[in-house]
Amino acid sequence: MKDQYKREAGFWTGRGDECTVLGDTLGRLPLIELLDPQQGELILDVGCGAGWCSRRIARLGAQVTGFDIAEPMLAAAREEEERDRLGIHYFTGDLTKKWSVESTAIDKV
Repeated sequence: MKDQYKREAGFWTGRGDECTVLGDTLGRLPLIELLDPQQGELILDVGCGAGWCSRRIARLGAQVTGFDIAEPMLAAAREEEERDRLGIHYFTGDLTKKWSVESTAIDKV
C-alpha cells in the first residue's frame, strides 16, 4: 500500500487549498464539517496526504498535526506549508506499526 501511495502522489495532490474533484467527491468537505474544528483545538490529521484537509482545518483556527505514510505526499504538504505558513507540523508514519501519542495532547483525530 505504501508503494502505491508513493506512485500515485501526483494524482492526489493539488496546490495549496485546491483539491482534486475526486478528493472532494470522496467526502473531504463533509468530513471537515463532521469534525467541526474549533479555535485552538489540537487535531491529528491521520492520512493527511498532501495536507489539503490539514490546511482547511488550520484555517478554521485549530492547531493541526498531519500524519501520513507516503513521503511524496508529505513533501507536497511541507512545500505548501513553507509557501503559506499555518503552523502545521507533518510527520511520516505507518498506522500498522506501534506509535505513541499522548491522548491528552489531541482533541480530535
